Amino acid sequence: MEKWEYRTLYLSLETWQRDHEKYEDYVVTYNDGTRLEGLEMVMRRYLDDGGWDLVSIIPTGFRPLPGQSFIADTLTAIFRRKFIL
Repeated sequence: MEKWEYRTLYLSLETWQRDHEKYEDYVVTYNDGTRLEGLEMVMRRYLDDGGWDLVSIIPTGFRPLPGQSFIADTLTAIFRRKFIL
């Protein structure tokens, strides 16, 4: 029987400035205060480098945009990988 290890990440849509440029993307802030900025960087760290599989990305919060559209301002990403004994 296969056993799986799961990891849940909470991503928030944030705006930050670096090198005189303004960015808006999803950010993970870990318990130790470190941050991983950018949805692409999060996916790369877990899918490519970490050997995790993406189970689901769930939009968990929304904010309105001009007109009648909305954007997800928080996401929950669930990853899994085979548990190695």
